Amino acid sequence: MWDVLSEELTFERMDEDDLLYAIMAMDLVLRSGASIETAMEYVASHEYGPVSLEFKRIIAAVHQGEYLDKALQASSKRVRNELYSDMINAMVRSVKTSAGVANTLRQLALRESHVRRTKYRAFLDAVHGVGELFIIIGALVPLVLGVTGFTSSIMEESKLTDPLLPASVIHLGFLGTALILLIMVLYVKASAPRV
Repeated sequence: MWDVLSEELTFERMDEDDLLYAIMAMDLVLRSGASIETAMEYVASHEYGPVSLEFKRIIAAVHQGEYLDKALQASSKRVRNELYSDMINAMVRSVKTSAGVANTLRQLALRESHVRRTKYRAFLDAVHGVGELFIIIGALVPLVLGVTGFTSSIMEESKLTDPLLPASVIHLGFLGTALILLIMVLYVKASAPRV
């Protein structure tokens, strides 16, 4: 089951969500009185993305006789992620000093959650008002253009007066509205936080 040592797994970037959820899960398992190995086996046996794969690799190395702290340090060198390194370093300290690691993992999870909330708040502040503009431009402008086009066509057919706007101007108005909406969507997508 844990035969993953033969596979060469290198992660340049771990999925931050999987990593945060794995830390929270380990915190809960450790707080229930389980050992670090049991907590790691729990994460390895569940779907936490690359974290589960890396923990399977660590557990396989330990089962083949490597010390847990050495296997953890080797994992920290393979995976280039600050949060993962902090978690592994806390676990290594715990193994070496027989200290509890649950509080440290909880602090890591709380810190990461705070960083994410801060990014989301900054994102919400950056796009404040874009929703209202999207509704105005996406609903009211086409409505005004439609009414103007309808009125212009009636005026043109009646031959009593000239149309309010030529049809080409109304078509350009719709095209411009679609372009502005596309730019707004791209702006919101580009400024969304990558967490």
